[in-house]
Amino acid sequence: MQSYLPLLTANNSLNSLASLYRGVINLQARYLLLDPYCNSFQPPVESHISPSMNGAASDDTVRPNYTNTSVFECKYELDSLAAFLEVSTNYYNATQDATFFKKYNWVSAIENVMMVAEDMMVPTYQPNGNVSELSYSFTRLTTRASETQENDGLGNPFNNGTGLIRSFFRPSDDATIFQGFIPANMMFQRYLESAVIIMDAIGGQDVLCGRMGNLASSLRTAITNNGIVNAPVGQIYAFEVDGYFGQNIMVSLVSRLY
Repeated sequence: MQSYLPLLTANNSLNSLASLYRGVINLQARYLLLDPYCNSFQPPVESHISPSMNGAASDDTVRPNYTNTSVFECKYELDSLAAFLEVSTNYYNATQDATFFKKYNWVSAIENVMMVAEDMMVPTYQPNGNVSELSYSFTRLTTRASETQENDGLGNPFNNGTGLIRSFFRPSDDATIFQGFIPANMMFQRYLESAVIIMDAIGGQDVLCGRMGNLASSLRTAITNNGIVNAPVGQIYAFEVDGYFGQNIMVSLVSRLY
C-alpha cells in the first residue's frame, strides 16, 4: 500500500484509492479480531476464493489454537501488529478522516493489539523461578531451526524488566533467536505513538488512549536502555536482545571497487 501513498487523498467514493485503504484497514481489523497472534490469513469470504492448505503448517502446535479455514499460518510477529498501525496512520495523515475510524471495528482491533503487546511483555521466569505461562507458543516439526522455537515453543529465555515486547518471528518468517527484536519494537513504538493521535481524534476513548501513549513512551525508553549495545565500531542498535546481555548483531558490509 505504501507505493500508493503519494496519491492518497480524502475521497468518499467507493472507487477511490481512499476506499481501497479503508478496505485494507477494515480487513486487517477483522483478522486482528479473529486471531491477533497470526501472521497470514485465508482470503476473505467475500472474495469467493477457497482456503489454501499450508502443508508446512500441518504439524504445527500453536497456542492459542486456530482454524486453518480462516488462518493460513500462525507465526506471531510484532511487525504484523505494527503494520496495522502504520497503514492506519498513513491513511489518517493523508485524509484526516477520523470519522472512518469511529465505524466498524478499528477501536476493537486496537484493543486486541494492546492485549497482545502487553501479554508479550511477560518474562520467561517469575520472581519465584517458575516458568511463566505465556499466552502464545509455537513449535513445528521441521529440520530447520529457523522454523520453530526453543523450549517447547516458548523461545529462548527473556528477562524481566526490559520493557520490550517479545516477537517470536521476524518479518522474514524466520524465528527470532532472542525475542527482544529491536527493529519490530521500534516500528511498533513509532506507529503506536501516531495511532494515539487517531484515537484522540475519535474521542471518548481516554482510557485506551492513555494506555497506548504510556506504552509508546515506555517502549522508547526500553529501546534506548536495552537496544543500544557496544560493538567494535562503537555503540549501535542490536538486532535482538534477551535482557540477559545476550545480543544478536547484524552488520552490513559495503565493498568498494577502486
